[in-house]
Order: sequence, then C-alpha cells, then structure tokens
Amino acid sequence: MPWEKMAKFDTADSALEVLAQGLARCNHINQKQLNVIIELLGQVLDGPYDIQRVCISAFFAELIRCNPDDSEDQRFVGELIRYLLERLVDHNIYVRKFCLCGLGWWRPVGDSPDDKGLSTTILASLISGLDDREDKNDLLILEAMCSLSNVIAVMNEDEVRPILMNVLLRIRPCFEKDEAKVRSAAFTLFGKMASVCEERSREAFVEQIFSSLITLTLHLNDPVETVRESCKTCFQSIAPLLDQPTLIELFNPFGTGDALKRH
Repeated sequence: MPWEKMAKFDTADSALEVLAQGLARCNHINQKQLNVIIELLGQVLDGPYDIQRVCISAFFAELIRCNPDDSEDQRFVGELIRYLLERLVDHNIYVRKFCLCGLGWWRPVGDSPDDKGLSTTILASLISGLDDREDKNDLLILEAMCSLSNVIAVMNEDEVRPILMNVLLRIRPCFEKDEAKVRSAAFTLFGKMASVCEERSREAFVEQIFSSLITLTLHLNDPVETVRESCKTCFQSIAPLLDQPTLIELFNPFGTGDALKRH
C-alpha cells in the first residue's frame, strides 16, 4: 500500500508515484480546471519546502504520462515540461528524479514547429542526468536511462545523431554496475538506440557494438534474470546492424531459444 511505503525513506518515492498516478487519472476534472490546477501548483513548485516540490514534480510527471496522444489540448503538456525543466537544478535529488521521469514521457505532437527545439532540450537535459555528481546511489542515472529509452523510441535518427556518442560513452560503464536495475536499463537503452542508427549513424554505432561485444556476451549469463532478458533483447536489436545472419537467427525472438542455450 502507498501509505505503508510512505513511512520508509527508501520506498517513499515509489509511493508518491502511485498517489500521483491516482490524481492524474481522476475523471472528475475537465481540461480547464486542470490548467488552473497546474498553474497554481507550478507556483508552489518554486517554494522552499522539499516535500511540496517532490509531490508536485511527481504529479506533473504522471500527468504527462497519462495524457493521451490524441488529446485535443496538448498545450498544458508544454507547460508541464517547462516546469520540470526549470526544476532540474533543484537541490533535492527526488525532485530531479521525478523531473527526469516526466521528461521521459514527452511525445511529439504532429508537425508542431515547437517540437524540434523541445526534443533537443529534453535530450540534453536527460543526458545531464547521466553524470550528476550528487547521484551517489545511481538514482538519477537509472531514471535518465529509462527516460532516454522512452524518448528515443519516438524520435528519428537526425534528432538522435548529435547526442549518439555522448550517450553511448556514458552508459557503457553502467553495464558493470552493482545494481541490477542499472545494468538492465543500460542494456535496454543500448538496444533502443540501435533502432535510430540504421543510416548515417550506423558505422559509429557498430564500432561501439564491437567495443562492448564481450561485455554484452558475458551478461547473457548475468546472475539476475531481468538483466539477462534486457541483454538478450539488446542483442535482438543490434544483431541486424552487424550483417551476420547466424547472429540474427541466434537471437530471433520467435525462435525456440535452443540455439541460444547451446551457446
């Protein structure tokens, strides 16, 4: 239960996510009322109390996540993004965590001219979360990698190419992190980036694949199942870039898996 988790420091942030999700999905609030709520909470987000900023940033992140892609009014999402971008410099690490989480749920809206500049800003902000000096327990780097995986999935190669090497060089050390969730997120992001590196970025990405190939192969036998699955999925994404039919067949998601077990 959320209230039980709220009593413990190490689970309080996940409890806040559950509470914010419930508020974000309330069907008794129309768009006009929601805009007023966002404006009022946005003012409090600049306040001196940590707990208020943590709760509001979590609420804003869930509002972005729960917003349907076909919503008639997407303007309020831009306002939410603006608030979260401004709080990425907050001294409270949990505020920054929820800001990164919210940015990861951003989606482009049609051919809006504002999206191109915004996508660049969001990518740069998420990358900054990969090397936050105060992130001693990898809380922010985990959130940043998960958010990058979400955002890159809705972007094209031209948008991702400028930050490709920057991201790859930062996540490779995460393959060997002690925390299983961090390793899993790093392999997932590595695989996601393969989907936008099929043309002009392909050569640079393939070089990074070969540099990481031994590590990737070893973690197919990682002691943690979620990491093994993330690593296998990563191989399924990068195998086509290597032009090796045998490797593609080995990691065929529709295969029986017998060949992979033998290796």
